[in-house]
Amino acid sequence: MSFRERVKTLLRMCGHAFVSTVHERLNHTDRQLDVLVDQNNRMAQSQTALLQASIHIIETSRKADAEFRDAVERLEKEVLRVRGETKDFLEREAVRQVEVEACAYEFANPEVGLLSYLYSFLPAPAALDIGANAGEVSERLLEAGYRVYGFEPCPATYEKLVRRLGDRPGFQAFPFALGADDGEMTLHVPRDASPDGRYGDPTAYASLWKHPMPDDLPFETELPAAVRRLDGLHREGVLPDDVAIVKIDTEGFDLEVIRGMGQRRYAVVTAEFWDRAIPFAGGGAAYTLEELAAAMKERGYRWHIVLYRVWGRPHLAFYANHRRAVPKSWGNAVFFREWDLFREAHQWCAAALPRTFFRPAPP
Repeated sequence: MSFRERVKTLLRMCGHAFVSTVHERLNHTDRQLDVLVDQNNRMAQSQTALLQASIHIIETSRKADAEFRDAVERLEKEVLRVRGETKDFLEREAVRQVEVEACAYEFANPEVGLLSYLYSFLPAPAALDIGANAGEVSERLLEAGYRVYGFEPCPATYEKLVRRLGDRPGFQAFPFALGADDGEMTLHVPRDASPDGRYGDPTAYASLWKHPMPDDLPFETELPAAVRRLDGLHREGVLPDDVAIVKIDTEGFDLEVIRGMGQRRYAVVTAEFWDRAIPFAGGGAAYTLEELAAAMKERGYRWHIVLYRVWGRPHLAFYANHRRAVPKSWGNAVFFREWDLFREAHQWCAAALPRTFFRPAPP
């Protein structure tokens, strides 16, 4: 007999009314127990679902963590690979930069090395050497592959030029100067009065402009010189139409040569500039870098590279597209109409020369 049956038997013995009361309370207790069991079951199901969800989240997190670690490892391997390739590239570039070829003259005059290098990127093979002197630049341009037309108005120097290169295929010399107008001008030829002969051949400093000179290099001789315009020589057929390079070095007369170009345009034009603080300018330079750059920009030359020295210092460097000259500097500005050609020239200069950066002047 169960506990409940024993209780009911006992209650029957105690009286019907009492039995009814106890029976109702037992039924109420049964209902409460059923409610509690049902709540407990629902709670257990809910906790089971939460537990399963937690397990799923943990497993997903572990999988994502593993995938993340794999991705990090792949990225690290890729970084190492790229670093290796970059190192190899830089080492090759360093070797290439070290192996930039230059003779002693081109080492001291990198403009010539640059023009020789650009031959590979120019469709037109002709070059003008205006202010050719004894032919140092013309000879190297010939060796690079250009046909060269040299202009030298000083009679004694012209004879040296012809003796040196007159028989070379692809070379032609002219015994006159170039300028803004056809006519005749006076060529001023200096004398080297330095005790150690530091200036070498003084005719290299001859000029159609009687500009200031160092005390030990005074102008001494005056000679008549015929002057022609570039555009006129092209119209007459004296010069061909396929000229790509124009190198100008006329000791202070370069802008007049540029003015004589008229509407004629060339791929590359180089011109010499002097800062006003050097002895040849004496505070009154006729054509500064700013003036040259402005004149060339008007003619469509949007980019330029400046290769410069500093007077009295062993300094040789370059910068690009800046119109101001470094104080006490002199050198050559190389002007370009096409971006691709400028880019090639800039890369060559970056490999061969130190670069100069400008910072804003203090207020």
